[in-house]
Amino acid sequence: MPHLITLPLQWENEIPPPQLHRTLHANLYAWFAAADANLADDLHRQPVRKPFTLSPFTRHGGNGPLTGSGHGWALRVALLEDDLWEPFRAGLQARPFADLMGHTVPLALERLEVHHRSYAELLEGASAGTRIALRFLTPTCFRAGDLDSPLPEPRSIVRSWLSRWSQYAPPDLCINVALVDVAQVHVAVSGYDLRTEVTDLGYGKQMGFVGRVTLRVVKARKLGEEILRQLNALADYAEFCGTGRKTTHGMGQTRRIRRSG
Repeated sequence: MPHLITLPLQWENEIPPPQLHRTLHANLYAWFAAADANLADDLHRQPVRKPFTLSPFTRHGGNGPLTGSGHGWALRVALLEDDLWEPFRAGLQARPFADLMGHTVPLALERLEVHHRSYAELLEGASAGTRIALRFLTPTCFRAGDLDSPLPEPRSIVRSWLSRWSQYAPPDLCINVALVDVAQVHVAVSGYDLRTEVTDLGYGKQMGFVGRVTLRVVKARKLGEEILRQLNALADYAEFCGTGRKTTHGMGQTRRIRRSG
C-alpha cells in the first residue's frame, strides 16, 4: 500500500538552505535506522530503484516545492511498500527532527499528514478517461541510452510508472508491460506549458522539465475500458512513485490535475 507522508518542520520564517537533496536522503535513512538499523541498511544496499520517493521542501499547505502559501515548510515522503510505514512512523517518533546541514530542526509531528491508497484501490478507482493532465513539480528526465532526455515523451512517462508498479504491487495486480507499447501508439501530448530547469543534487547537476503536460488517448475505442483504466491507475500512482530518474533525490515529483466540477 503506497503512503504519502507530509512532514511539517518547525522552520517557520526563513527559506531552507539550497542543495539539500543528499541531506534529505540521509535523514530518510536515519529515520528508518532509528527504528530498525537492519532495514535501513537493506534499503541503502538496494539498487538505484528504491521503494520510496522524496520531495524537496514544500510550503506546508502549498502546492509545490518552495511555492504556495501556508505556514512553515514540509517534506513529502512516499513509501511504495506497505511494510515500510510502521518502521518509518516509529523512526519519526524516536528521532523527531531533521538534521539540515548542521541545523537540528524539530518535526511538527502533531501536524503530520498521511495519505494512502492500496494498489487494489488505485486500480478499482481508476476512471476510463482519455485525458490525463499532469503537473511536474520538480525537474523530470528519462534515461535514453547514455544520455538524459528532458522531454515528456508519453512512452517514457508510462514506462517509468509501470516499472515501479511492477516492482512493488502485489503479483495478482500486475499490469502487462505491453501497456508501454500501447502508450507509444495511442497516447499523445495534446498540450503543455513547460520549461527546462537545472537542479543541483549536491553531487552533480541534472536538467529536466517542469510544468504542465496534458496527455490524450487517441483511437481509444480500439483499446477497451480495461486498458484505459490501467493507464489512469498509473497516472494516479504517479503522485506516489514520481516520474523518471532520481525520484529518491527529489526529482520527478508529479501531481495529476483533475478538472473541477
